[in-house]
Amino acid sequence: MSTASARPRTRKQHYVPACVLSQFATPSDRDGRLMVFDRQTGAVRPSTPGNEAHIRDFHAVELDSRADANIAEDALAKLEAIFAPVIARVNETRGLPSEIRPLLAFIAMQFVRTPSAREWFRQGHNAIWMATLRASVRDRSTFDATAREAMPGATDADLDETYEAVREFLRQPGARVDMDQTTLVRDAFQLAPDVEDWLAQRCWLLGLAPPDAPAITSDDPIVLEWTGRGKPPSDWYPGIGDPNTVVLVALGPRHILAGVTQQVRGKRRRQLTREDVARFNTRIACRAARFVYFSGATFPFDQNGTIVDGPTDWLKGDDSDPRGGRKRGRVVVQEPDALDLLGPFA
Repeated sequence: MSTASARPRTRKQHYVPACVLSQFATPSDRDGRLMVFDRQTGAVRPSTPGNEAHIRDFHAVELDSRADANIAEDALAKLEAIFAPVIARVNETRGLPSEIRPLLAFIAMQFVRTPSAREWFRQGHNAIWMATLRASVRDRSTFDATAREAMPGATDADLDETYEAVREFLRQPGARVDMDQTTLVRDAFQLAPDVEDWLAQRCWLLGLAPPDAPAITSDDPIVLEWTGRGKPPSDWYPGIGDPNTVVLVALGPRHILAGVTQQVRGKRRRQLTREDVARFNTRIACRAARFVYFSGATFPFDQNGTIVDGPTDWLKGDDSDPRGGRKRGRVVVQEPDALDLLGPFA
């Protein structure tokens, strides 16, 4: 029996690392106390970083080889061992590290590893494959040629049956193609290095929150926000490489990291006001899929221009809350070359 198969599997797999949530806990470890606001019910409860932001077998994969199903979870643990002390150091020293890359690795992987990100990948695959299937049945001769390559031993009757089955599938209301978890996990790991490289092209600033205005985090903690003039146009979608997008993430109650596309001269640390933090907290809360995490008893947020101590029922919502805006880019499928787009979704 191999070592991998003999080793017990880690079943409780975090999509926001406990080492990150611990920065919002007292004491700052996986068993420290932090507060949780449930946007679905409006309930507030105490918890610990170790008991939050996890799903059973969320990163588990199935491989043709006899490799460990926990291979992705193990890779994440190694990555967390690199960036966790850097995040803790920022919160201790109130300054940016001389080597920013570990923080960028954290942001990149965090951006692609949440349940919201998983759904984004799933929707992307569905859009691509549905477009591919629609294109495949528009011309019977093209369909037959493609199908014979995929099924070299198929008879004419087999091709007729397959062709009609695809057409019938496309006629079904709500028809969709669901991708397997192994592929979705693979997509996240393949996209993360590219995201990190795009992040490295940004200028990074550290916002310092005042003592009476703690920042919060959530189950989808990386915020992409519009920074252009006025309101964003209707066709705008946020993107790591988009010049009109700022990347925001709280590293702890007192520190907010911001990545901007323009170079900033002078000091990279900025003192934030209570109003600044309140606006950030509103963005975080309204973009959360369900759970908001915070330290202490309350946090400030901006309720229609008024700074309020929360959480309150005004922050209740779900993953489709229009106040959250657009979280990620979109998949644009140009038929019939849809299969060419099965790389990273921008």
